[in-house]
Amino acid sequence: MIKNKKGFTLIELIIVMAIIGILAVVAIVAISGKSVDARNARRLADLSAVQTGMALTCITATTTTVTCPAATAGDEIALNTCTANAQLNFPAIIDPKGTATTCTVAPAADCNYAVTLATATTVDTCDYDIYAALEVGGDVTSSNDAIHMTENAILRS
Repeated sequence: MIKNKKGFTLIELIIVMAIIGILAVVAIVAISGKSVDARNARRLADLSAVQTGMALTCITATTTTVTCPAATAGDEIALNTCTANAQLNFPAIIDPKGTATTCTVAPAADCNYAVTLATATTVDTCDYDIYAALEVGGDVTSSNDAIHMTENAILRS
């Protein structure tokens, strides 16, 4: 009498596991750069919003003073450490990946949003430089590692 065996052999199970593993690796590689691109797009949108707020403040000739921690004129400082009115709510602008709150050099991994000070503690809303450091690894940053915005332009360097 012949018995009917049911179930999978060990070889069949190993082949299925190998196929699932290969598919998982392909999926991870396909989506790994997309989160970097999304964070970089958010940085560009954040700086565009800051640029719009600065332009509105300058155009309406408000006497808004953007106050930042004490530093030397021309220094770059973390944007979210500066305070202004509701139109320029800098403390609410936080890097999507999270960064430190101090910046004394050009934007880098520890200070993604920075602004150049006009005087020791203020930012001129009609003449400004703001920066964001981009993450490397996505499509957006293949050759650019920083966004630099002024009152007239958006530059990548």
